[in-house]
Amino acid sequence: MLFRSWTYIGFNLRRPLLSDIRIRRALAHAIDRTRMVTTIRQGHARLIDSIVASASWASTSDVTRSPYDLAKARQLLDEAGWRTPEGQQEGTRTRDGVPLVLRLHYNSGNREREQIATMTRDFVRAVGIQIDCVAEEWAPFLNRVNGTHDVDLYILGWSSPVEPHGTSPIWMTGGGQNAAGYTNTQVDALFSQATAVNGCRQDERQRLYAELQRKITADVPCIFLWENESLSAYADRLNVNPLTRLGYDYRPWEWRPRPAP
Repeated sequence: MLFRSWTYIGFNLRRPLLSDIRIRRALAHAIDRTRMVTTIRQGHARLIDSIVASASWASTSDVTRSPYDLAKARQLLDEAGWRTPEGQQEGTRTRDGVPLVLRLHYNSGNREREQIATMTRDFVRAVGIQIDCVAEEWAPFLNRVNGTHDVDLYILGWSSPVEPHGTSPIWMTGGGQNAAGYTNTQVDALFSQATAVNGCRQDERQRLYAELQRKITADVPCIFLWENESLSAYADRLNVNPLTRLGYDYRPWEWRPRPAP
């Protein structure tokens, strides 16, 4: 099976603050993902806005997007009742005397995720959100995200199969990889319907997966960052697969040495 990996900032949707979609959308609008890709990945990544790999037959561009927009982020926070301190143009927002402070966890030793965390902290400060970045060893970090759920935000990645049903444990209610606690009964039903299409007709499955992507992205269950671009090289003495959206290494057992000149 072919996979493409992607990176995201997860929300713990069990938190009352993050159960408010206005807060999630504000956070998403406050982050300049293009600048992140340029700075962290040296341009070697592709922005994503959905759960399905762009190389998949089920991918659709008709999804809810959260472009970088500080004015929109501030508007959403105002609507949610979080205000900047009286008499100030900037600073940490408060509501009923409580400051808008979130913790962002990532696994220590991962330089890329450390950069994501610090850039996220700096971006959202511009709209009055304070983020405390917390690095943690891998095992306790995973236990925090998947076990105790003692977390607000976290940075992780997934390998997304070209066959879209492989993402169902992430998004279905009670799914084994649903660390965010995301739930949408319509999404659950669509995943089930897409696997029961008579004759596995791809056009009908594609319609269902497109609707599924629209519903998930409208809920903003995480901040989609990018698909990772893998750089590789091969010797000119090899005949490899034709280059496609999946790269050239999708059927490596077909590679053959070039005939000697």
